[in-house]
Amino acid sequence: MIKAIHDTLIVKKSYELESKLVIIPKTAQKYSAYDGKIKYEVVSVGPDFPYDVKAGDTIEMVRHEGKKFLFDGEEYYKVKERWVLGVYKEISGMKLEELKKEYATQDNRGTAYPIYVTVQELKCVGVIADGYSVNCPYGDGVTKIEYGINYDSEPDWYDTLEEAKESLKEQFEGNEKELEKAIEDIQELNIGYAWIPVEFFLTIKGAEEYMKANKHNHGKLRTYVHWFERRNFEMRGLLEEIGFKVKE
Repeated sequence: MIKAIHDTLIVKKSYELESKLVIIPKTAQKYSAYDGKIKYEVVSVGPDFPYDVKAGDTIEMVRHEGKKFLFDGEEYYKVKERWVLGVYKEISGMKLEELKKEYATQDNRGTAYPIYVTVQELKCVGVIADGYSVNCPYGDGVTKIEYGINYDSEPDWYDTLEEAKESLKEQFEGNEKELEKAIEDIQELNIGYAWIPVEFFLTIKGAEEYMKANKHNHGKLRTYVHWFERRNFEMRGLLEEIGFKVKE
């Protein structure tokens, strides 16, 4: 039995083509060259692999990446998470009658007005000067020190200096001189993050389903409940017209 360790996958080639939604991790978006005909079946998932992937899932991987090895006469690949371009997933949605029922019975989070829900992503808004904090319209932005590597091209950012060094050690394995220079070039900056709305829903359930299915496309996500004020006659009228129960 083959077992993946750390943040790796063990996969084998799969020639079954399926029409499912491809969810692309942010870490792989910079790659444009990938094998669009041959997909890979996940055989084992390491305990530290960061995405929602399980044995039996189908992935797409960066072309020519992955360490190939033989086991019982069959080819397998050891894959790092940054080489995974996409995971094939089914997405379920609520039909209109189910949506009406959910809207009428959901927890309105302490308001008598009809609500709507946004999914928000915690996004970087740039470097913040020392002594200042990020201004977030929702009142809870984040400012923290981060460490950047490969700063002259497309930088990657890490929460700790040790994480940045470990990534460089992997990148420059066997090249101590380049590794030493890269470690000297690590950038330490005060970075600001703010919550930015990315999608809109009528139900909390719908928002949570979106977050679960699309977390590979985003960073940290959350739901944020808003409400339609009493004098928002346009939205109240629209909800009532299509049969939604509008709470008072």
